[in-house]
Amino acid sequence: MRVSLTALPLAAGTGLQLQINPVTRVAQLLDNLAKKLESDAKEEQKVYNKFECWCEKVQESKAASIASANERIGELNNYIDELNAGRVELTEERETLESEIQSLKDELKSLDDTRAKDNAEFLKNEQETQDAIDALTAAIPKLDAAISGHTEGVFFALSKGMVHMIRKSQTDLSEQDSRFLEEVLSQEDPNATGSNWDQKKLNRKATFKMGYKARSQKIRQILADMKTDFEKTLTDLRDAESKAVTDFTALRASRKDELDTTVTAKNTGAEEAAARNKARTESQDEVNDLTTANTDDERFVSQTQTTCAAKKTEFELRKEARKEEIASIREAISILRSDDARDTFKKSFSSQSFVQLESMSPKIALAATKIRQMAGTNLRLQALAESLARSGHFGAVIAKIDTMVVNLAAEQDQDLKDKQDCDKQRKDESVKAKDYSKQIDAADARIEELKADNARLQAEIKDTEAEIADAQEQKRQATSQREAEHADYLVAKADDQQGAALVQQAHDVLQSRQQALAATANGPDSLLQRRQMPGGEAPPPPPETFGGTYTGAKGETNGILAILVTIKEDIEKDIAKADAEEAAALAAYNQMVLDLNGAITERNAAITAMTGTIGENVEEIGNKETEVTNTGGTLQGTLDLIKQITPSCDFIAANYDSRTKDRNVEIDGLKKAKAVLQGAEA
Repeated sequence: MRVSLTALPLAAGTGLQLQINPVTRVAQLLDNLAKKLESDAKEEQKVYNKFECWCEKVQESKAASIASANERIGELNNYIDELNAGRVELTEERETLESEIQSLKDELKSLDDTRAKDNAEFLKNEQETQDAIDALTAAIPKLDAAISGHTEGVFFALSKGMVHMIRKSQTDLSEQDSRFLEEVLSQEDPNATGSNWDQKKLNRKATFKMGYKARSQKIRQILADMKTDFEKTLTDLRDAESKAVTDFTALRASRKDELDTTVTAKNTGAEEAAARNKARTESQDEVNDLTTANTDDERFVSQTQTTCAAKKTEFELRKEARKEEIASIREAISILRSDDARDTFKKSFSSQSFVQLESMSPKIALAATKIRQMAGTNLRLQALAESLARSGHFGAVIAKIDTMVVNLAAEQDQDLKDKQDCDKQRKDESVKAKDYSKQIDAADARIEELKADNARLQAEIKDTEAEIADAQEQKRQATSQREAEHADYLVAKADDQQGAALVQQAHDVLQSRQQALAATANGPDSLLQRRQMPGGEAPPPPPETFGGTYTGAKGETNGILAILVTIKEDIEKDIAKADAEEAAALAAYNQMVLDLNGAITERNAAITAMTGTIGENVEEIGNKETEVTNTGGTLQGTLDLIKQITPSCDFIAANYDSRTKDRNVEIDGLKKAKAVLQGAEA
């Protein structure tokens, strides 16, 4: 082939690198493409490494969460079994009720013992009083018969049986009355064996016996009054015993009912059962929530494993495909750059060089050279220069440039859209995550607030129950004390009334005796004046005796009578004072019971209100926990989505500026190449 000599200087003058054949240029393009693919592979490996790290963290986190939940579920199930088996006590109800039951049993025993003791004392007093009445009942008719028949010795025989009765009644008679009656009734019988009486003196006319009937009549009246008093005492004793039995029966029945109610409450265990049901329900709800959370976590793990496995397969396929692509490029380069290929292409291009130079216009060669200079490492511009060199047509190359510019602009728009979409999605999801977190924090705070409120209310309920128990104990003690005080009052009043009656009786006896003595001393006919002397007989010498008529110890007796009146008045004042104090004590007791009952009612109402509030709080806690669970699931889904889109969005964000810059440079180069071609074509 011929080579134009003028063409060579032109080629040299224009700086055309005609010594670089197309095959060499293609080899350079392939080498640059391989390097680019290797760089893309490294970047893609980094992105995948982040994704793989995310997969591991998600699975490890969920596995730990599931294990922790399963452990907690096991603990809760064991706790529920313990509750169902009754091996766990949540309240002090049983111990409290057992203590109350024992206290009531002790109180019932104390009541029974006291009643038995009081009844034994009553029976003893009743028997003694009845014995006294029987003795008086038997004595009075005999005394009447003795008085009417002037039977000697009968009075003395009766008096011996009465001394014992008088001595037994000394607690109810004054010392002087008892001594007086005993002296009267204890005079020695002159007919008794071993009597110290002088029989000779007794055979004398006993003029003093003329007053025997009068004295016996007085004694008879005293005995009759005593019998009446003893009968009244017996009636009072029996009435008091009847009332005591009635009060005892009512009080014991009340305590027995309270004991039965407490035993029923212990056997029922309502408070403990309610606490167990509540604990069981809360524990089962937590088990259900944890089971649901485990199901969700297992679904998340399964989805994550599926996504990660698919992404790994996809990455391996991409990596293998890229590896094969690079290998094929390297193989193509090795083929093109092998020694045999170089020799072959050298010979081939040597035979074609004239034709190529002949056929390539200077404008096309200049344009191709300029485009190669602008291309640098840009594969598109390099390929465009080679295409221009091979085709030699400006129009087709310019059309390609326009298409490439449009495509690059579209890629730029798509990159911008992808970046904006990623930014918006991440921002929106982050805002959602923050909102969900705030909702969870607010719900958790509300739950803690409600739990704290329930703890406070439960403490207040416990304190209030203690106050109720204290008030009931105060009422029980006050009732016991009131009953004891009332019983003491009745006994003391009966004693005072009996004492007053006996004082009055003693007073009447002394006063009557004093009046009788006064009448005997002041009357027109004394016993001595009315005695008649038998006719014809000298009287026996009179025994030594006192002088004058006995008028009694007036001064001492009057003083004693005044003292007896004062004693009776004092006793009556004591009775009136005791009555007033009993009335005041009863009124104070009734007011205290009324106040305590009011306080107990008020505190029971407060407990009911607080229990209702606790129930409302528990319900709200359940709702809030459900809200936390649901919102937590939604939040986790949002976080999973953010993690899922993060690798691709990070890649877009990291490479957007460099890609935009490279693309702008490429577009600028294409536009300049187009301008070169358009200028060369002109």
